[in-house]
Amino acid sequence: MTIPSPSTKVHLDSGSDDPKQARAELATLVDNVNTMRSHLLSSAITSGTNVLGVGAGLAASQGNLIVNIGTGIGQIIQIASVGGSAGIPSGLKATQAELEAETANGHYISPEVMKHHPGVAKFWAFWDGTQAGPITPTADYNVTDITDNGTGDQRVNFDTAFSSFNYCPGAASSAARTSHQAVGTGYRIQTYNVAGSLADAPIVTAWGWGDQ
Repeated sequence: MTIPSPSTKVHLDSGSDDPKQARAELATLVDNVNTMRSHLLSSAITSGTNVLGVGAGLAASQGNLIVNIGTGIGQIIQIASVGGSAGIPSGLKATQAELEAETANGHYISPEVMKHHPGVAKFWAFWDGTQAGPITPTADYNVTDITDNGTGDQRVNFDTAFSSFNYCPGAASSAARTSHQAVGTGYRIQTYNVAGSLADAPIVTAWGWGDQ
């Protein structure tokens, strides 16, 4: 590498006024930049995420520099800072439509849109069916509460309903038999004893996949 001689002193090191040393420091700086560039673009980097850290030219408020490398050699899909105030650029975030269609694989999936992926459950709940209504689930996702329609007859009410009845729900309980059906913005579950009569069950669970 040829570095032209500076016409004046170059103060790259506050402790040195020697032009030769300044040129050497400049050469080292250029080499370091080229090394980083080669590191990012070389075939030695495989698919995945490479964290360069705050020392890679980012202020502390910007967190770490994230470089997502694609499957092709030197294919940089994303360069962004995370962990600081800067965050991920919005243009790199997958949209709801992209998640539902499973496209734009190079985009970052943010927590608020992860639920829209076809393979993610849109609701689930676990509760004690012997409680008086409205029943608060022991644990749940996307469930407001459970309506008690009577003995062995309960309805799961969704926070966010499905876009149609064309979704895939399921239910199970500690009762002898469990039946279920989609109703409006909820999901009805009925539990039966061995005699075939409606009966409350201490353990009831429900879940479902589909479009919202």
